[in-house]
Amino acid sequence: MKSRILEEQHSEIARDYELGETFRCPSHMTTEDTDTLEKHDFAFVRRSDGSYSYAIIADRSEDCMVFVMNYTGATKSISKKHWGKVVRPVSRQ
Repeated sequence: MKSRILEEQHSEIARDYELGETFRCPSHMTTEDTDTLEKHDFAFVRRSDGSYSYAIIADRSEDCMVFVMNYTGATKSISKKHWGKVVRPVSRQ
């Protein structure tokens, strides 16, 4: 069931975004609790320049999330203390 929900969520967003693309509309991301995100969920991740890029969670532990940031395989690890500041879940609208 979870994978079907993720497929539906991604298929809606995929029409507008590709992996690594910068967000264009604030309504596409939310400030919901990042603790609910799991491996293979999509989110927007703040880059060093302050922009947010569309990414997928490749791995997650209680202390860290690892995101694939683009199709070439670039990754970004974010420690739990920074999740609320730099990770924005994809809006389910």
